[in-house]
Amino acid sequence: MWNQIYFMLCASTSVRGASVQHPYHNVSLFTIPDGSSNSTRALALAEKRAGWEYGPSIAGNTAFYPAGSLGGPAAKEVADRFIDFQDTVHASVINDSRIAAASIVAVRKPSIPSVQL
Repeated sequence: MWNQIYFMLCASTSVRGASVQHPYHNVSLFTIPDGSSNSTRALALAEKRAGWEYGPSIAGNTAFYPAGSLGGPAAKEVADRFIDFQDTVHASVINDSRIAAASIVAVRKPSIPSVQL
């Protein structure tokens, strides 16, 4: 038991020491750009914020839906791709159903005629 307590004391000391030590004392880990340093980037962000809004849901009373000059076309593109995918899946399901029905009919054994007395 004393070995376990000694081990825990040593382990906690080294972990605490490792968490307190910083190899680079003079280097800032994060930088925050000032607003005037890159006006092109600031204008692009402002345009994106203005064009990407969230409006009422188009699928009933659910979550907000992308709207605006950028959000609306992006949402329409995704919806169009989904409709194309849905049509492809539906066509595959119909085709597979026909193949399955044909194989069931081909395997079905004729019924045994009843014997009349």
